[in-house]
Amino acid sequence: MSRVLFLEDAMKTLLCCVLAVAVLSGPGIAQEVQSATVVGTVTDPTGAVVPNASVTVTNTATNISAHATTNAEGAYYVPFQSAGTYDITVSAPGFKQFVRRGLVLEIGQTPRINVSLEVGNTTESVEVNAAAPILATDNAVVGGTMPTKQIHDIPMVQAKPQHLMYYMEGAQVNNDGTYHVLGLPSNQIDFTIDGSIVKQAPNANIGEVNNSVTPPVDALMEAQVWTTGIPAELGHSAGGAYNMVTKSGTNQLHFSAEERYINKNFLHRSIWQQAATNTPFEYHNFDTVLGGPVYIPKVYDGRNKTFFFLAFRFDYDHEQNTVTTNAPTQAMLNGNFNFPGVNPQPVYDPATIACTVPAGCPGSTGWTASQFRVTRFR
Repeated sequence: MSRVLFLEDAMKTLLCCVLAVAVLSGPGIAQEVQSATVVGTVTDPTGAVVPNASVTVTNTATNISAHATTNAEGAYYVPFQSAGTYDITVSAPGFKQFVRRGLVLEIGQTPRINVSLEVGNTTESVEVNAAAPILATDNAVVGGTMPTKQIHDIPMVQAKPQHLMYYMEGAQVNNDGTYHVLGLPSNQIDFTIDGSIVKQAPNANIGEVNNSVTPPVDALMEAQVWTTGIPAELGHSAGGAYNMVTKSGTNQLHFSAEERYINKNFLHRSIWQQAATNTPFEYHNFDTVLGGPVYIPKVYDGRNKTFFFLAFRFDYDHEQNTVTTNAPTQAMLNGNFNFPGVNPQPVYDPATIACTVPAGCPGSTGWTASQFRVTRFR
């Protein structure tokens, strides 16, 4: 991992560490903000509920399945599913087996998949390969999600996952490079990875809240912005939330490596950076990820059950920011602090503040102070 730092005076950052090492054995228990839940009701052709029906949800990338049984009301509930593509199989005695393929689950999603079984032999099956987009009707969370392929294909400077917010509905970018959601203060936005808060302050200054751990983009399964109805599992998110979800290993071995570099000589300085020696910005980034099944020849075959995933990012950022501030006038430089003009604002000596009313000065009236005398420095 590395932290994205936006510093002044061309301070150099050199941060390098490993993002994640994850070894999974079967479907793990996770927070709702880094998993999806499938719910639904199973009925027969007449609309009557079917209790004790077997429901199996299978991740097509890992071939790992989760199982559930419908209750007396015909309802089923399958929580803690990672993002990905799934097949759903529903079977019950006296009915044809129902199979729905290609169900794409997103993090934090709770799609309702209702199933109507047809009467027949259990050796027969009814397959559904295409369906209308799923509406999440079981929670009030509003936001947008960017899936893996879109993350991989979208153009992005520096390959920093925070920059995906340029393309997310409800998120905007401030002129200083920070972000905000629906016009809310940027210091109230929450950054999370797999549900864990990853806001980081590079130094002790209060108010630096737009820095976060930065994983390689290719390590992300999803990027998600929550605008309203933010899940209760998240805290510190009064200004919206941006959640990054990392991948896990699958049955397919995956490796990628990338270097990105931009030289300061290829960038034009801004209007306020007049000196030719100014270096507005440059960066040099290295990303690599490796994931797959745990496989030791003649010892252990972890396909369909045990996986690993490694991600590494190295950042070198060099940035110079321009600050606009007030400058003293020539009169101030000459020692004249009377501030004459249409609306004069003289400076008073706080040591001379006194109340002129014998009975006291209620309502902040009756106070006086002596104006500083004009002093000219030579």
